[in-house]
Amino acid sequence: MQTATVPALEPVLPARESVRRPGRPRSRAADRAILDAALSLVRETGYRAVTIEAVAARAGVGRPTLYRRYADRTALFIAVYDRFAADERFDPPTGDPEADIAALLTRLFELFERTGLVAVLAGLVVDAQASPEERTRLLARLVEPRRRIVGAIVAAARRRGRVRRDVSADAVADHVAAIVWFRILAGGGTLDAAFAAETAALVVRGLAPR
Repeated sequence: MQTATVPALEPVLPARESVRRPGRPRSRAADRAILDAALSLVRETGYRAVTIEAVAARAGVGRPTLYRRYADRTALFIAVYDRFAADERFDPPTGDPEADIAALLTRLFELFERTGLVAVLAGLVVDAQASPEERTRLLARLVEPRRRIVGAIVAAARRRGRVRRDVSADAVADHVAAIVWFRILAGGGTLDAAFAAETAALVVRGLAPR
């Protein structure tokens, strides 16, 4: 199967959510230390066990330094995802929706494997269920950018007559996300290129013109 790519929506994630207050310029070294510490603690102890205090201690900064940057734990972990996913870029879609979706998912799964971000993302999704505010932040900052990429894939496929004109890009994005998220949250299998191809094939079967 041809490896396809999707549009370069730069960045894939919005700018990092943080709290800016008057005073001295922020230290980039402290920024990196905080985000590195948060991710390393997730790898060691799991998302739930990580506290603001533990991140500050691992990073070698005080709690005020951390809270000057991030209003709360959710903002911190959104920034963690942002930091390690920021370099991901996607080329223009080919018009083949199955290949394009498979390529998108394969790159995402490779990112998860390389960084361990899947635990952060899963934790944020679970947290969002308990708070409308956190759910809104998660949708705006992490979900909507991916939906725009899927929308570009569907639009390119529609121009080539590969999908029906009544197909909703949002519905396609929801179907893809539902399959992937079930595997992430239920822990029912690996996230790899084979699963990416299988997911793309299942979703695209219902999109073709009749």
